[in-house]
Amino acid sequence: MLSVIGLCCGLFIYLANRFLPKEAAHLKRAEAIAEMLPGMNCGACGMPGCFAYAQSLAQDSEIISSHPCMTMMRNESTLEKMGAYLGCDLRGLGSAKEAVIRCNGYSEVISEYKGVQTCKAAVQLAGGYKKCPFGCIGLGDCISVCPEGAISIDSELNIAVVNHTRCIGCGLCVKECPNNLIEIVPGAVPQYLGCSYTAKQNIIDREKCKVGCIHCGICNRTTPDALDWNEKTTMPRFVEKSADATESVRKCPVGIIIPLGNKDGMLRAEVRQKQRKKQGFEKAPPVL
Repeated sequence: MLSVIGLCCGLFIYLANRFLPKEAAHLKRAEAIAEMLPGMNCGACGMPGCFAYAQSLAQDSEIISSHPCMTMMRNESTLEKMGAYLGCDLRGLGSAKEAVIRCNGYSEVISEYKGVQTCKAAVQLAGGYKKCPFGCIGLGDCISVCPEGAISIDSELNIAVVNHTRCIGCGLCVKECPNNLIEIVPGAVPQYLGCSYTAKQNIIDREKCKVGCIHCGICNRTTPDALDWNEKTTMPRFVEKSADATESVRKCPVGIIIPLGNKDGMLRAEVRQKQRKKQGFEKAPPVL
């Protein structure tokens, strides 16, 4: 009986390979593509896993333009090999993207939180345990989904920080932040705004931190071509444009326009404020 079953199965496989050559060719193509993928199954490309992504590419190579594998994009040799196999030029698709966290981390802790140690849980309780209701909670929901281990909690700033040498810009962390603090920006953007306090006036008992944006608009008047200005929040965004805003970095009264990938910029924000106070100029531009 088992021999008959085995014979039938073998015959079925033979007939499938004989009369369904396109399906077999598609599978072989998908397997070859999968060999070039990182195999992390992170899902950042929008597919459930690397093999599902390989199957989609085997069927339509144009998918790589709309759903790039950001891990592969950082590997030039693999990118070149993939392009040769798919028969298309993938140069230019590997433009670097990075995550930025729009928070300086100086918000005061106003209550002791003993609940579930996730940002999503903490923010449900009166908007978190820090005074700033827009700031980073610091419990690391974003860390758990980063496929490259590029995010960590800084013990000094008590916020999540990104290692820009490891970040691949996949965007998985963006979905995890309950306060919507994380943005994916082109790697060519030289700076970003390290604050998300969108309220123009301080919320009673939930004030912005000492280096929060004061909505003065100096950056927009100084380097308008280097930013996208939001009239509703009166805050800049350095997402689409990559022009250098060094002058705005220098003139920002609270020092929260931060050079991309530079943690020292966050630390200097407080230092610059102390320098101004010693000099007696409360609203003077920061000293770099």
